[in-house]
Amino acid sequence: MNSSATRCLKRLQKEKEEFVKYPSLILEVDTSNPFLWCVTFEGAEETLYASETFKLQFKFAEEYVS
Repeated sequence: MNSSATRCLKRLQKEKEEFVKYPSLILEVDTSNPFLWCVTFEGAEETLYASETFKLQFKFAEEYVS
């Protein structure tokens, strides 16, 4: 792994630790690819999106923090 990827993984680890502050967000990190994250969350109450579940997928480049 190159130094750029190592920096990125360190940054992503810090970002991952921040998710503890948001219990309504469910974070899944691909064990075979730590640059691939999925975040699941519920739509806001009293909106058109209430009771809906949404899933976002993030693919981070190794140059994420460069």
